[in-house]
Amino acid sequence: MKWLGRVLSFIVGPIIYVLTPHGKARVRVVVRYKNDILLVKSWLSSQKWDLPGGGIDRGERPTMAAVREVYEETSLFINKNQLSYIGTVEAPWPLKCSLVVYEVWVESKNLDSLPWFRQVEICDREWFSIKNLPTNRDSIVKLAIDKKLDILQKS
Repeated sequence: MKWLGRVLSFIVGPIIYVLTPHGKARVRVVVRYKNDILLVKSWLSSQKWDLPGGGIDRGERPTMAAVREVYEETSLFINKNQLSYIGTVEAPWPLKCSLVVYEVWVESKNLDSLPWFRQVEICDREWFSIKNLPTNRDSIVKLAIDKKLDILQKS
C-alpha cells in the first residue's frame, strides 16, 4: 500500500507546487534522545525519512505549531519552552516556503500508537543514531543537521 502513496505523490507533487501559497512558513523539529534522532515517513510522499513537522495554522506561533506537529506525527508531547531554534531554511520542492527548524531533547524513546486517522498521514516512525542516519532521507534532514553543526562550531 505504501507504493500507492509514492505514486500519488509523484502525480500530486506538481499540483501541490501550483496550488500552495508562496512564503507561508512551516516547521520541522529535530527530536533527540541521547545520540538518536526521530524520523518519520509520510504516506503521501516520496516516503523518505523526514523530520516531524508541518504547517503553521493561522494565528499560531511557530513554537506551538512545532509542539502540535510533533504530537500529531509521533505521539510525543514536548514542551514549547524546551525547543531550541536551529535556523530557517528553504524547503525542498514541491514546497515553496521557508522551514523554521527547532531541536528538542526528550527523556524517553517510547512512542505510543498513533490513532488510525494519523496513520493515514504517517506510515512509519523510527529512532536512528545521528551517526548512522538512513540513506533514504529527505534533504531537509541533512540541511537541519548541517545547520546545527555550523551553529555549534561557531559557538
